[in-house]
Amino acid sequence: AGGNLLSKASNLRRVGGRHDFGKFDEENTQACTQCINSAWNMMQRDLGNPHADVSNPYYRSRLQILRAQALHNKRCMCTYFKARIDHITTSSWGMRGIDEFCEPTAAAEGSQGSEIPKSSLSEPEKEFLKKYEALNVSYMKALGGVDIRLASRGQPPAIQRHLVLKGLKDYIGISNVSGRTIEIYPGKCLNLIFEDAIPLLASGVAEEILPADGRK
Repeated sequence: AGGNLLSKASNLRRVGGRHDFGKFDEENTQACTQCINSAWNMMQRDLGNPHADVSNPYYRSRLQILRAQALHNKRCMCTYFKARIDHITTSSWGMRGIDEFCEPTAAAEGSQGSEIPKSSLSEPEKEFLKKYEALNVSYMKALGGVDIRLASRGQPPAIQRHLVLKGLKDYIGISNVSGRTIEIYPGKCLNLIFEDAIPLLASGVAEEILPADGRK
């Protein structure tokens, strides 16, 4: 069961893996859970058995095997869950909410929308997506109401990613995020964190200077 989940997680992480996003694998997840619980119960039974000497090589190796089995299945489940969540959150950046989660959208330039059918999401995944969307809305409000999905071309921003901007207009203001005073004039180049740069790009005060081979 754990191997099946690991294989599905690997398929999701490879290039083009979105085509392998199917319904949540409840069967193998339940099988892994049962294996973990079974191994744990057997370990507890052995440890609580007054006739089982854990210094005996037989019992010691048995406990080690049971623990390894439980940890293996746990890691497989966590890897599978993480791969699905990563794929869901990444896809959501090209969408306008869970109601459009199964349809392509032009919400962001360069975005092809999500190819994940909403029916493939489990109820906990749908609930997670709603909370993730709500968190993004709060985040965008903190940036002054800027829709960062548009400015980021439908891609989730990397943590503390910096953008190089070139000024287009005269501007001076204080960032709502970093508290930094930002002064711009036409032609001026600045290296700003993503959160400081996005409002400037959205308002047309500056433009991003892309690397010669495009965005990295």
